Amino acid sequence: MLEMAYDIIAGFPAEENRLVDVLSSLQQAMGYVPPAVIPIIADRMELETPAIYKVIELTPSLSLKPAFSHKLFICNGENCTRKGSFALIKQARESLAINLFETNPRGLRLEPFRCLGNCNAAPNIMLDDEIHPHMTAEKLRSLLTDWK
Repeated sequence: MLEMAYDIIAGFPAEENRLVDVLSSLQQAMGYVPPAVIPIIADRMELETPAIYKVIELTPSLSLKPAFSHKLFICNGENCTRKGSFALIKQARESLAINLFETNPRGLRLEPFRCLGNCNAAPNIMLDDEIHPHMTAEKLRSLLTDWK
């Protein structure tokens, strides 16, 4: 994968005013700007590494993390909250080693969700497009084993 990044970087002239073009090309081709290539870009364009990170930070279309391909929503509607959704969030964070609104290396993003509309079977989670009712921390830990 880094070979692809090297090829993209090499395809641009080593000019400071082409930095956004290089970063945008990496983002488009790879889905993100791999942090491992930042020093290479800095060397090639004779820029300071922090300056490149600042450009990425200030450009909404650029990201240093791969886009997520899977999602885990934990319902935090009123009924689910009363029946233990905070414990589920804690378990998911521990199992996946990420915080809310982050994506793990396997491409699973963790987010709270206002209401999944399955209140009678609270607490609920949704993994991709499948709702899992009556969730417990133990069941969630087991479900997430393959997502670590």
